[in-house]
Amino acid sequence: MSRVYELDAIRAIAIIMVLVVHLPFAKVHLPDAYWRLQYGVDLFFVLSGYLITDSIVRYKNRPHFLWNFYVRRSLRIWPLYYATVLIIALFRYRLPAGELVRFLTFTQSVPLSGKLAQTYPLLAPTWSLAVEEQFYLVWPLVALVLSSKKMTWILLALLPLPIVLHATVECDIFNIASRGHGLAMGALLTLTLSRWEETALPKRSRVKRLLAAAAFAAMGPVLVFVAVSNRGPLSSMKFPSEVFFFDVIVACATGLAVLLSGHRLLWPLRIPILCRIGLISYGIYMCHTYVYYYVKEYLFPFLWPSAGAIVELVASYGMAELTWRFLEQPFLSMKAKFSYRE
Repeated sequence: MSRVYELDAIRAIAIIMVLVVHLPFAKVHLPDAYWRLQYGVDLFFVLSGYLITDSIVRYKNRPHFLWNFYVRRSLRIWPLYYATVLIIALFRYRLPAGELVRFLTFTQSVPLSGKLAQTYPLLAPTWSLAVEEQFYLVWPLVALVLSSKKMTWILLALLPLPIVLHATVECDIFNIASRGHGLAMGALLTLTLSRWEETALPKRSRVKRLLAAAAFAAMGPVLVFVAVSNRGPLSSMKFPSEVFFFDVIVACATGLAVLLSGHRLLWPLRIPILCRIGLISYGIYMCHTYVYYYVKEYLFPFLWPSAGAIVELVASYGMAELTWRFLEQPFLSMKAKFSYRE
């Protein structure tokens, strides 16, 4: 797949949402609805579901596909993840061996609770990496044995799962069962775009369908707000229902970015700094918690809150640039050895 630079900008929007929602300054000065910025993580999930499924659909019949797929994913995720987890776990928290093993095996949110990751604030972002790794492990195996049509039906059947879970059992929002519909939505987008391409559906019709779906989904949060109160038997369904409609909108936006890549209307998504932030967003995501912690611990007493927020954001970006250059890129350069050759 040729690279779609607009997707980097969408990643940048996602990481900015995540950064802002965790700013101490934001918690004091933004309205109560600011917490919905945490949907930035779900935006990442939709993008991952789309990109991973796109690679699977395109290359699953190539020789040594599974081996190449898993190695390429490992080179992308593991170096920064393990460096961050091991340094924080061993030198900041001194985690018990059993808990450390769960972080190292991406099982800190199994079966239905991410409480372990939330217990250690500097490692809190790792729950979402665990969700993605579990998806990466299983989804290619499913794709190898099922047709695109059967994959689509499985994804459609799984979409209501988070809402059903929150209505029937006790679970939190930091595990794949209750937060995986973003990945499913991204995967559905890939299969849908692929089917439209196979049937030679005109681009204008594809764009219209995506716009219609996004417009329909935009009414969802309003209906949820009106129909589901913050109290009562249905209150637990409010969050997953809102996230579901958000994921639909993000999937449609991603599809439009892919279909209209390079179009003049999308020029804001090609702003260099935005694309750069998206490119190194993984590093920003992994480092922002400990950067925030140390800025708050050692610099906040000497800064106005707004100045402290700016320092936190700039420092997170700077740390990500360092990890990108000296840790991520050296490993990513090795992916060429595991390309999907004919």
